[in-house]
Amino acid sequence: MLKANEDVIDYWVSEPDNGIYDAWNKGVRLSGGDWIAFLGADDIYMKGAIQAYVTSINACRDKLPQYVSSRVNLTSGSKVLRTIGQQWIWKVFSKYMNVAHVGSLHHRILFERYGLFDETYKICGDYEFLLRPGSDLRADYLNAITANMSIGGISSTNYLAFRETARAKVATGGRNVLLSQIEKYWVVVKWKLRNYLCR
Repeated sequence: MLKANEDVIDYWVSEPDNGIYDAWNKGVRLSGGDWIAFLGADDIYMKGAIQAYVTSINACRDKLPQYVSSRVNLTSGSKVLRTIGQQWIWKVFSKYMNVAHVGSLHHRILFERYGLFDETYKICGDYEFLLRPGSDLRADYLNAITANMSIGGISSTNYLAFRETARAKVATGGRNVLLSQIEKYWVVVKWKLRNYLCR
């Protein structure tokens, strides 16, 4: 697929890495634009998504956002299972990742100010990264579906995600340890119930 589209790709590399965030950090280092997005191999942008981002960002010229999120369809094949992605609000985000990372854009200034992704996280490094600015993050929300995200990725099937989320909330987000553990078990219960009802 990459070789078939080399005429419209500035640069690409295919090589072994040490996980998702090692690969993403390589991408950040190689990137040259102001805005950076991360799209999985099975994920696709909706038609007109990029222009919608541009229009949304241009409308914020007085106070340029550092981060833009949107809504994303979770899909299995051609079937849409549900739509995720809410507006970034610190009081909510400090408890759980309510934004859809696939449908997000990051301004380069975030990486210059807060560093790269922490590669000790295997699943939730994107959540940990966005916890770093805390309530100071200038976020904008595009209330539109910008991408289809194929389910079955590592974060949707691995219990480690719940442990990493709890770790990030305490270590980076400054959340109370007890509250973080209570929230972790509540999310696990909801996750198990959803899986049971979807059988």
